[in-house]
Amino acid sequence: NLSDSLLTIHKINGSMIKVYFSCDLYSSKDLSYQIQTLINYYYSKRLELMTYFSLPLIEISIVRLSKQITTTTPIVEIKKAFMTIRPRLFNNQTIISSRNNLIFFDQFYQPLVIVPLTIILIGLLICTIIAFCLCCNRHTPSSSSTLLLSNGSFINPHNKHLYQNYSYQQHRQQQEIYRKKHYVKDQKEFISKGIPVVFAEELEEKLEQTHTPLVMRIEKAPFYNEQEKTELGKQVKEQQKRNEEVQDMPELVRDFLDPAEFFQQVKSICGINFFCGVPDSLLKDFCAYVTKNVPSSHHVITVNEGPAVGLACGSYMATGQPALVYLQNSGLGNIVNPIMSLATPGVYSLPMLLLIGWRGEPGKRDEPQHRIQGPATPGILAALGIPFQPLPDYHDGAGQALETAKRYMETAKGPYALLVKRQTFLPYSLPKRSADLEAGLSLTREEALQCVISHFQHRDVVVGTTGMLSRELFELRMKRDDGHERDFLTVGGMGHASSIALGIAIQKPNRTIYCLDGDGAVLMHMGILANIAAAAPSNFKHIVFNNGTHDSVGGQPTVAGDHKQFSLCHIAQGCGYKHVMIATNQNEIKEAMEKMRTINNDGPVLLELRIKTGHRKNLGRPTRSTNENRKDFMHFLQLS
Repeated sequence: NLSDSLLTIHKINGSMIKVYFSCDLYSSKDLSYQIQTLINYYYSKRLELMTYFSLPLIEISIVRLSKQITTTTPIVEIKKAFMTIRPRLFNNQTIISSRNNLIFFDQFYQPLVIVPLTIILIGLLICTIIAFCLCCNRHTPSSSSTLLLSNGSFINPHNKHLYQNYSYQQHRQQQEIYRKKHYVKDQKEFISKGIPVVFAEELEEKLEQTHTPLVMRIEKAPFYNEQEKTELGKQVKEQQKRNEEVQDMPELVRDFLDPAEFFQQVKSICGINFFCGVPDSLLKDFCAYVTKNVPSSHHVITVNEGPAVGLACGSYMATGQPALVYLQNSGLGNIVNPIMSLATPGVYSLPMLLLIGWRGEPGKRDEPQHRIQGPATPGILAALGIPFQPLPDYHDGAGQALETAKRYMETAKGPYALLVKRQTFLPYSLPKRSADLEAGLSLTREEALQCVISHFQHRDVVVGTTGMLSRELFELRMKRDDGHERDFLTVGGMGHASSIALGIAIQKPNRTIYCLDGDGAVLMHMGILANIAAAAPSNFKHIVFNNGTHDSVGGQPTVAGDHKQFSLCHIAQGCGYKHVMIATNQNEIKEAMEKMRTINNDGPVLLELRIKTGHRKNLGRPTRSTNENRKDFMHFLQLS
């Protein structure tokens, strides 16, 4: 049923036309005959087109036809298809029907398939012959391969080892001469041009055995200005007062997000009802609101960030709704594996909203480890393929960011991240710890730590965990005039202090190694307890200060705070610790420390100190740099 009304012709480069048509093919006649008739019909149009085109060509697509039982049903319906026909090659033998009912042009098969394939095979054969000749020439010894030495003797491939030795020695001599001649000149030239070059000699740190560690006996606590002493609530009130004074200049207004309003936005815009993660100081107000207002069935404070991603994956598959995972950017390393091998759109496509505290934000003052992690955070997220944006600190902006996150999670089915800068949220107080959990606890962490270090001897090695404990240890050492060379302060790498202590204990079996740990840090990488027990270092003393909270980042509870349900000592015993003890007051700490001292060849030993929450408000930070701490500590380890 050919129809001229459906015929459209388009000119292509002045030498070809495309004919678009619609037709039905039936099996009532020979298929080749139908195609032949169809082509002849349009080929006859060529005479009418000669006035417009010098050599019009018609295009046709190759179609696969299948047999039908009835003859009234169309086999193939071609709509807006196109055919390619070169008139001078066209004859009655052009179209044939193959055994597979595939219509094709056999005259095009030879020039389009056979010839190119032949050329490729010939090229491969030539390349193979050339490669074979080169290989043979390389392994064939040449009679002219000789070298005249300075003493008049010759070297040929038969005494090849002499030739190699000669070349190496000559090269080393020339290199040494050049270095002595040009080293000072090159160094001055680079410095004069302002080129940042580090020479090899500057990288060689030699440990001088005769050098005694630098111990600052007269150290003062770091200075705190009024802004640091003022609580965040007063800062917010002062800022709000300034906002009222500059109402006509919105660029000077400093906004804050209300944790309650942002929580409602997360639920209403993104449809999120499940929250999990590891607390962060920049998120403490939002985390406090979630902890207080979300039931435990929909909020889990995980031991580290990896399980939080796993929880979010499971929650999405069970409910079809994404979950919110909160974390500090220092915890990005813990989520790399579950994100890349589970949640990413290329694997299981499991969406979730990541709320990340941006510690070490460029241009902001922060701790040494965060100054490295902060600028690297955007690059890490980009490398993981996670789209992100900073969370605006005002209501409408936060809503727009959540709308963007929602659209991405719905379309791409993958994680989306919001970076939270410092002081984004208004203050929100976390409710005090239950009186039942505080019952029988008489000491703060600093008081318990003071009791512990009073039993240390001058050769004992101490590794302090991340957070408030290392800061308190630094100030107590300064107060006692003990010096700091015997303490390694693990300011970063939460949960890895025990691994560091284990490495030292294995390499220094004649020294007593104390690991001062926290409950949150132990929980974060609890698997190391099994490695410690398996290594069985007799000189390893593990002291865990358990206050049941993440004290350094806002005081959110940990699962270790419920002493009726959770037993760190039983876990350590199950892993293989030889001795475990519990202390809650000064007398018990004294007895436990004396007992630990007597256990010399039967370790490891664990002492759990159950203490109250909280810390001193004017607690300072270490005044010595991390490199100074590391150098003095390494020198202390070398002492006999």
